[in-house]
Formats: sequence, C-alpha cells, structure tokens
Amino acid sequence: MDADSVMLRKGSQFRFFIILISLLCEAQTRITVLTNLKMRCKTVLITGANSGIGFLAAQRLVSMGRKVLVACRSSEKARETAKRTGAFPIETPLELNNIDSVRNFANHVVHSEYSDELDTIVHNAGVFLSEDAKDTLKINAVSPVYLSSLLSDLKHLKRTVCVITSPQAQDSMGLPCPGDLEGTRTCTGILAQLKTYIHSKQVLSCAMTYQARDTNQKLVLLAPGAVDTGIHRKLRSSVNFMTRALLYFQSFKYHGTPEWAAGSLVRAIDGEFDPEIGCVSVADLGKLVTAESYVTDYNSHMNLNRSIYELLLEVARK
Repeated sequence: MDADSVMLRKGSQFRFFIILISLLCEAQTRITVLTNLKMRCKTVLITGANSGIGFLAAQRLVSMGRKVLVACRSSEKARETAKRTGAFPIETPLELNNIDSVRNFANHVVHSEYSDELDTIVHNAGVFLSEDAKDTLKINAVSPVYLSSLLSDLKHLKRTVCVITSPQAQDSMGLPCPGDLEGTRTCTGILAQLKTYIHSKQVLSCAMTYQARDTNQKLVLLAPGAVDTGIHRKLRSSVNFMTRALLYFQSFKYHGTPEWAAGSLVRAIDGEFDPEIGCVSVADLGKLVTAESYVTDYNSHMNLNRSIYELLLEVARK
C-alpha cells in the first residue's frame, strides 16, 4: 500500500471519528434538553395559593414552565387563582380546619390525572393569629401532616416544603409534648396567640421530620424570616396601644418583601435547599444560612417526633 493510500485511509478514519463525536455530542445535548424540560414540567401542589407568598410563587413557577396545582378553600377561589396565575385549579376545596375536607381533597388528587405527576407538595396555607388554639394547631399542623400522609404513596412524590417560623423562635418554646395539642398553652391576648402560632409550626416541623424519614422523601423546612406582609397594619384596630407599638417596631426588622419570600419558596421547590445528607434540611433565611444545627436537633428527637406524628394522625382520624 503506497503512502497516498495510507494517508487517504487515515483521513477517512479521522472523519469517521469526528462524525461519531459530533453525533454523540448532539445526542448528549438532546438528552440534556429533554432532562431540563422534564425538570421544568414537574408538578407542584401549593396550598394557600390564592394570596400572599403562595400566589406569587405560583405565578413565578408558571412563568418558569412548571406545572402548578393550586389548592384553595373554595373552588371559586381556585378557579380565580388559576386564571390569574396560569396554574391548574383543583376544584375540590381544601379547608384545613375541616378534616373531612382534607380527606376529600386528598382522595380527589389521588384519583386525578395529576397523581402520576405530582413531585412536590408545598404546605404554605396557615392561620396566623386566632383565639382558638385548637383551630390554629389543626390548620397549621394536624391537617398538613394528615394531607401529606394521605398523599405519601404517590409514586413520583419526592419533596415536601413547609413554610415555618424561625427555628430560634421555636427554641424559645421548648420541646413540645403531646398535651400541647389540646391547646394547654393558650391564654387570652395577642402575645399568647403568637406563641400558639409559633408552637403549631414547631409541632408541624417535628411531625414532618418523622414522616420524611419514614417515607424516605425530602423535607425542606423553609423559614423565610420576618417578611412584610402588612400584618401589623391589619391588626392595629384590634389590639391595644402597647401591642400596636410592638408590631410597628417589629416591622423595621423585616428581611424582605413578599416577592423576595416567594422567590425563596421557588428556590426551595427547585431543590436549592434540599438536604445533602439524610432527608431533612432547615433553610433559615432570616439568618441567611441552611441551619444544619437545627437539622441535628430535629433528628435527635426522633422518638418525640414519632409520638407527635402519630398523635396528630390520631387527632385527624377521630
């Protein structure tokens, strides 16, 4: 074989490898595009999506190409929210102070077209200040935990995000005990109602930590810090002068706007705060850190978490 033939053969082999590499790169690019499209099309369920942080997060997620299911207290609110955000309404109402409503809502989701798509549940709905402590605990803790337990077997569900209070605030309450679910800490006055609210979020955090471990799903406890939702202005007519002044000066400590908090919620939904090890992470944005120490605290009380989880389900099933 002469030199020209050898060079021609080597040139053909080189071209062959170049074409092969190009085809492999194109295939990899297509796989990446399809993977990213699949990630964007994952379905998110947001409770309390008709206003505030939940509404703003739904809007932003839809604009990013995510499929968002909005859960509201009435079918009318769900349809209105869907129209304003581009999300999909779940027609069955979700009334968190009514266990039958929670059960009917979960049954609707399980038997709907969305059951094979649902990737993330966001427990955003809640009540802030209420004179009825049991009502606060039911709405903020019992019903979200019960809803998650009813949806936990959905095959693509892998993440739950709970909007909670600051872990430092929860620390001030001490560890919860089963008797607290009966509202034993309550007394009259706005400060007592605030303590009950913080406590309900603490109970939610403990119970969901156990459930995440039990189902091997990811849990993100998102504490966005103090957010200016205008609550101090809404309360001025119903509180005394000293409490009004306290709420006013507290407003100077706000870390961000509702838009900023909604952006943080979107980041949690997209997995930015997912735990690197284990099932649970605490994103304490008031301190601008992912609070690993609080994860350790939650995990170190797993027997207590289990007791609270089982008790919440017992209360829900009565």
